[in-house]
Amino acid sequence: MLRKNLGTIDALRAEGVTFAAIAEALAKQGVVQGMGEDQRPITTNRLTALYGQLKRTEAKRAAKRLARTDFAGPTPKHEQTRTRDTKIALSPELSPQVSSDREEEQLPDEETIRRENLKRSQHFLKKPPK
Repeated sequence: MLRKNLGTIDALRAEGVTFAAIAEALAKQGVVQGMGEDQRPITTNRLTALYGQLKRTEAKRAAKRLARTDFAGPTPKHEQTRTRDTKIALSPELSPQVSSDREEEQLPDEETIRRENLKRSQHFLKKPPK
């Protein structure tokens, strides 16, 4: 209830109304403190404690919001500026090498690769019985 009316309490305080008068007015409207059978009209001490707590929480939230806006992290995609004329290119090391001899670049077929690997790993296999 106090959180919703924090602006009103601030305005009353700016006009010079004391917390005692505000607490008394709230008590007349039925604002209570405590739960169950321990309920009693709100006191000045309880009002000032709650008011201070709400103000501190509000200040922390404002500081967090400010910290989030000051964060210089990656720019969101919708805010990035890139024109259509800008071309993306690979670095020279990754660019494909153009060569006149296409046959030199021919990769061996699957069967050739299998046979070469078999030759290299032949010493791991059991020797055939004599």
